Amino acid sequence: HDRTKGVIFTVMDITGRRLAEEALLKHRDHLEDLINVRTEELSKAKKEADEANKAKSEYLANMSHEIRTPMNAVLGYAELFGFMLEDKTQRDYLESIKSSGRSLLTLINDILDLSKIEAGKLELQFEFVNSQSFFSEFERIFSLRLSEKGLKFILDISSGTPAGIYIDDARLRQIILNLIGNATKFTEKGSIRLKVYTEN
Repeated sequence: HDRTKGVIFTVMDITGRRLAEEALLKHRDHLEDLINVRTEELSKAKKEADEANKAKSEYLANMSHEIRTPMNAVLGYAELFGFMLEDKTQRDYLESIKSSGRSLLTLINDILDLSKIEAGKLELQFEFVNSQSFFSEFERIFSLRLSEKGLKFILDISSGTPAGIYIDDARLRQIILNLIGNATKFTEKGSIRLKVYTEN
């Protein structure tokens, strides 16, 4: 029997595939270069941000200290001056000056606290204060601003409130000052009530 023998050749043009592979390799190398550059840029930016943050904290600490020193002197002399006054109206005015001075000192301390918060070192400082005196102070502080707007301030301390409370005086004072300050700013008529009561 005759058998037919032959060879079959298959020819494929892989030029396109080779070009595509080369393009992919170049693209991959380009992406790797971009990633390396971005990583270096991010690392540099983070370092610069950390340095700027440290400088800011140091500046706040130094500035707060420089302001706090004369402010303490003002409050000290106001305290001494209070012993020399006999007129009740003048003493009330002086108390307002002292209250405002303490509030300003609290703001200064808050600025200093920012650096402590960033460092995770903020601690509450508790002390025993007279409830009536502490909350009555806010009426004196805002009396002029409230009268200018024709607003009435109502201090409502419930009978069950202890005569003395154990608090972080400076920080609680700042919280209440902010709340009453906002209430005064956005209230056009009527009254502002500070209600103090205890639970449990």
